[in-house]
Amino acid sequence: MVVADVEMDDVRSELRGLRSGKDKTLHWRRERPERLPALAAAVGSLPVRAVATVMMHDAGIDSERARRFCLSQLLRELHGLQAERAVFESRQAEDRKDMQVIAAWRRAKRPEAMVRVDFLPAIAEPGLWLADVIAGAFMWWLRGTCDHWLVLADKCRVVEVNEP
Repeated sequence: MVVADVEMDDVRSELRGLRSGKDKTLHWRRERPERLPALAAAVGSLPVRAVATVMMHDAGIDSERARRFCLSQLLRELHGLQAERAVFESRQAEDRKDMQVIAAWRRAKRPEAMVRVDFLPAIAEPGLWLADVIAGAFMWWLRGTCDHWLVLADKCRVVEVNEP
């Protein structure tokens, strides 16, 4: 997700307002099905742009390998959008793997790797919930589970990543 700095506080506030009951975060898969259309519509109305990198890979390809390819492409896309900072949802011990990819690119002096990268828990940054809603709606649409993606599609550019 790309959100202008001046819009970020309002976006966070809107997202916090979308939580259900005592939930501390928004998470697409944990939401009740009847809430999904409203969540998609609300996110679709926010002043955000999204880029999703997706690799349709065979079961024989390690998911971490696919993630590395997607991360590399995502950094290229963010650089093209002139993003200065990227925030990823922390996977705790797994963050190291993502940083290894970024460090390798930085050593190679690739300009797209020079964006500031932070890892935060979802509870600490409501902006991360945007990515969860976008990714969840896209994947469910792709599987034919729902069509909530259609209200988000204009906000998001999907880039399919192929293994080199």
